[in-house]
Amino acid sequence: MTPVSLMTRPIPVTAIQWDGRNIQPLMDFLEGTDVEVRIQGGVVKIVNGESAQVILDGQWILDNHGVIQLVEPEQLEKYFTVVDPNQPNVAAFAALMKERLDENVKANWDSTDPDELREDFKRNSDQAVTGSLISLLDVANYAMMLHQRGDGT
Repeated sequence: MTPVSLMTRPIPVTAIQWDGRNIQPLMDFLEGTDVEVRIQGGVVKIVNGESAQVILDGQWILDNHGVIQLVEPEQLEKYFTVVDPNQPNVAAFAALMKERLDENVKANWDSTDPDELREDFKRNSDQAVTGSLISLLDVANYAMMLHQRGDGT
């Protein structure tokens, strides 16, 4: 089997950092999840079924779509990027592009006539001014395809 290049999917998660005092914000954060917070002798634990984890000062508690995990600050800095809500989220848009591309199965786009790709790009660009997310994703995907092929428009 031939090796392939892989990239992890950009999956947005929410998190809160434990500072040893923010018990109410932590409990609010975990509300609606399958875990509970227990305080025993000044020690704070996250309990999920029969499993209990002690939360240490500085640790981050991540909610990865219902899966709660504790992460050390160094690991958070190494593997996660804080998303600024006032800045474009390129990773999330790229994930939407990938989903749209998979929906349309452009399996043989690399053998498509470059003029046809440019025409599809132009047609979708004209439709994108309506603000339709699907049109915007299609334009972005055609631009990516043309760029990857080395073709300009």
